[in-house]
Amino acid sequence: MNPTATISVDDVIAYETLVSQNLLRARGTISERQATSRQGVVAPPYVTPKTAYMLPECFWSSPISVDVYRLILEGFNMEPAQAVTEAKINEARQYTSNLLGVDLQGVRVEVVPSREWDLGDTVEGFQIRVGLTDHMVFVPDAFVSPVELLCHELGHAAHTTAQRQNGELPFFFTAPTTAEFVAHVCQYNYLLDHGTRAQFLTAMGQLTTATFALSIMASQIYDDFEAFLKTQHAEAIMQAMPMDVVEDTYWKFSEDRQHLLNESMRGMAIILALWLVDDHEGVKRFISADRIDQPFAVKLAAAFPDKELMEAFESVNEQFFNLLDRFNS
Repeated sequence: MNPTATISVDDVIAYETLVSQNLLRARGTISERQATSRQGVVAPPYVTPKTAYMLPECFWSSPISVDVYRLILEGFNMEPAQAVTEAKINEARQYTSNLLGVDLQGVRVEVVPSREWDLGDTVEGFQIRVGLTDHMVFVPDAFVSPVELLCHELGHAAHTTAQRQNGELPFFFTAPTTAEFVAHVCQYNYLLDHGTRAQFLTAMGQLTTATFALSIMASQIYDDFEAFLKTQHAEAIMQAMPMDVVEDTYWKFSEDRQHLLNESMRGMAIILALWLVDDHEGVKRFISADRIDQPFAVKLAAAFPDKELMEAFESVNEQFFNLLDRFNS
């Protein structure tokens, strides 16, 4: 018997509410609080449909050019961290709400002291889903670009809120590529409207890391660095980055296959976000109709009927330069 059939929306909300309350009450580092929040709490046994991870073949590719990689690496410049203030939270809340047409007043933003933020460089912030509208966003108390980070995390919350207005169980779960696509659309829109060229290039550091992972996945060579270098998937990254960095990054991904997969899916999401960044109405359609039991390509085609998904990957380098030019005008 499929255990999902015995789960209700109320079961999911009860679980989320309990975990979120535990997380708020817990003390210690954020990772310790996360672990404590789930102790003794049994998650509803939802079985994610296989369709949630069905992705078009063209998505598994290495489309970024050496020129784009080099420009990102040359332009990457981490600014000093800024305090996450109430004013910055309000700015991000209003911007994201206006962009996606979702009321975010019920979303709580929890600012965590930096000394307690021990999630490493790969987790800059995160969202906790809670019921229909009462989601929670956790961020460190200082970050290099606070409003940009908050727009990304509040993008997750807006996406979740829009989904759950449908009321059916499949709308209460989200696949990683789907979630990251929406959050990056919000982040990039904010940068295009209020950021600088330097901030945009620094944000594209994620594109470098994520598409390196995607190149490894496309090559299907996970534990032989020399063999990977001989494939077409390694050409651009190998020419753009110092060889010791390429090798070190390759082996780090090889040792953590789940991280490799997660970053690969983020790479796809970023490429799509760059391609569809200006189609705000399409993104609104997408978040309102996003259900876990439909393939990503089906949902994208329904929300963006006039866009060719293959073109997003074929034209990503041209689109990157088009967006970069907007900071010069």
